[in-house]
Amino acid sequence: MNERIINDATPTEAHVESVTARAIGQPQAASDTQQQVKLLAVSNACLRRNLIRFSRKLKQVGRLAYHDELTGLPNRDLLLDRLHQALQQAARQHKQVLLLFINLDRFKWINDQLGYIAGDRLLQQVAMRLAANIRGADTACRYGGDEFVIMLPEIEGQQSAAIVMHKIRAQLAAPYVIDDQVITLTASVGAAFYHGDQQSCEDLIRQAGIDMSHAKANSNQATLSPM
Repeated sequence: MNERIINDATPTEAHVESVTARAIGQPQAASDTQQQVKLLAVSNACLRRNLIRFSRKLKQVGRLAYHDELTGLPNRDLLLDRLHQALQQAARQHKQVLLLFINLDRFKWINDQLGYIAGDRLLQQVAMRLAANIRGADTACRYGGDEFVIMLPEIEGQQSAAIVMHKIRAQLAAPYVIDDQVITLTASVGAAFYHGDQQSCEDLIRQAGIDMSHAKANSNQATLSPM
């Protein structure tokens, strides 16, 4: 009996090999799992970076679609979209919307004298001044060439409009410095009001453009002088 107990308690060679294999295999399996986790972490990090870059590209594409490439201002499409919403809101709330059409006087003469690169820099400075002098709810748009449009929702009547127009003219009339040249010019500004009637966005812009043309008939000339 004792001999049998001893024999049963004594591990066989196969049993020893099996236990040894499990003892060796467990650390190896754990190491493989850790390696897979590391690889997954790296893969996820790469995926997150790619998603962030893709999201930024989408935002950039969206911005380029609705903003002027040179000045960064909203373009004509974005203006029309915002103007349409503003007119709908004004009609519901019985409020007014003011639209200003701005054209730089003798801008072509500036291009001829200093070149198109200087002209582009001048347009950028004009855009910065316009953007700095409007409210958060307003929209300053580069409509095309040297034409800009400003939409001001919820304007308080003719007196407020006159103050805004005087302020914009004064800001744009301050001297510009382009390539060591001091440029002074004026801007012709036309205005049109939406009073809650059946005017369309295009009608309002057209009316402001006509008013601007009348103002341009009496505009001053641009001048250049060295620094």
